[in-house]
Amino acid sequence: MKRTALAALLALAPLVWTTSAAALQIKQATGDGQVTATISAKEISRIGLAGDRVRMVNGDPDVDISHDEVTGDIYLKPAPAPLSKPLNLFVTSEKGFTYQLLLLPEAVPSEQILIRNEDALGGPARAGAWEQRTPFHAAVVEVMRAAAGAAALPAGYVRESVTDANVTDADVMDAGTRRRGLLIRRRFQITGSALQGIALKVRNTGTEPVSLSERDLFAPGQAAVYLPVRTVAPGASVTAFVVRRRTGGSQ
Repeated sequence: MKRTALAALLALAPLVWTTSAAALQIKQATGDGQVTATISAKEISRIGLAGDRVRMVNGDPDVDISHDEVTGDIYLKPAPAPLSKPLNLFVTSEKGFTYQLLLLPEAVPSEQILIRNEDALGGPARAGAWEQRTPFHAAVVEVMRAAAGAAALPAGYVRESVTDANVTDADVMDAGTRRRGLLIRRRFQITGSALQGIALKVRNTGTEPVSLSERDLFAPGQAAVYLPVRTVAPGASVTAFVVRRRTGGSQ
């Protein structure tokens, strides 16, 4: 399998948080999971949900809680201050997730806490998160295996079929642009944020057997090629698989 070196790590999608002197804690979570974070013992702290909004919070008598109905964030103010004991809160989101928060007060300025649950994120964001935490070569292998039907789709990836009704010039590579009468048509693709796995139908339109190589399927941005067979008889077809970097992707 042909691979290229890692060019850059995929950045997380931009987060809509104002820049300020307050610290930002990003906490990974699962539905019905526990999150531990630090809050200010004296000043207001802010809690938000990535790709979601707070619907309800069961509070603690030692903190005043206000809910911003526009952003869906909550603000915690120690009452009285300084807060000396940990807080336990239960937060329910608009998408139906519940988080148990263990909040540890410290003598620090205002804190901002972002809870990130991949199940609450949209497809592109989930795919980007998976690509960022997975080493590039391992991600290429998993996308290739998923395209070939040997593994489940990576988180956030979607499968898109190519039918005769929506074929474009990019889906059909004319035999004139390929050696010895090869006609190559895109069958389907699995698409993430930075990577795309593509199934290609390779047909030999000539009168002699053709020995395939990776260069027959070369395209800009290509990361890997898998050829299940190397020789295609006259009139026969095989399905090959490629993994490519998506346009604008940072990998």
